[in-house]
Amino acid sequence: MYKPESECRPRWRGIDYAYEAVNCCKCPVWYNLKHPNQYQNAQQQQTDEAVWRFDNLEVVKKIAYFAERHMISETRSAHEFEHVKRVYGIAMSIGNKIGADLKILSAAALLHDIGRSKEEKYGISHSILSGEMSEEILRNVGYDDDEIARVKTVIRTHRYSEDLHPTSLEGEILSDADKLDALGAIGIFRGIAQATVCKSGIEGFLKHSDEKLLKLHELMHTEEAKELAERRHAIIASFVKELRNELKQASRISFHE
Repeated sequence: MYKPESECRPRWRGIDYAYEAVNCCKCPVWYNLKHPNQYQNAQQQQTDEAVWRFDNLEVVKKIAYFAERHMISETRSAHEFEHVKRVYGIAMSIGNKIGADLKILSAAALLHDIGRSKEEKYGISHSILSGEMSEEILRNVGYDDDEIARVKTVIRTHRYSEDLHPTSLEGEILSDADKLDALGAIGIFRGIAQATVCKSGIEGFLKHSDEKLLKLHELMHTEEAKELAERRHAIIASFVKELRNELKQASRISFHE
């Protein structure tokens, strides 16, 4: 049973962030979790219905607030909080369709990257750090020990590059949603942004595309994600092909004998 507000407000270093976020609206970014009938776009409406079917929307807002606070220092353009919000939307849309536990899925989606900013400092995978960091947050908003353990496992196995396989439906959905956000038009932008941050240029983007982005559509777990992935893969594959064609044309020009 959901605890009264006075008992479950999470505190971090003495600051009542949840009270500020939910009741005083002082959080830096407000999460546009509007009622589904306000949306014109059918796909967005479906995502939002999934959000509202999860009874404790206030808990979602509190978790989202904590997640953003942890990611304020994350400067890598491809993994900022906007990425988390997109993954959350994709995951909740898929989860609602196939009967996932939305309480577990919503928390895991919002918290799956909160350890990224500490990954380099500690030399530990962000999937491990994010899981450990999520424990106190979840406990403070009313999750029990079993629920916390499930969320941590979902977070731990979301990263396909570590060759870990999800052990639950929620884990499969989060893994799929995270990969889907690396495809399509968003995936192109993120790939270029990452290449810019790493100063690897166009060749760096193309190498990343060959080694990772163009293979992601084959790694989806759920049928819903596979369908979405094929369409998004076509977008990024077409872009990479055209980019190579244009580079090839430019390479024919030389000012040296």
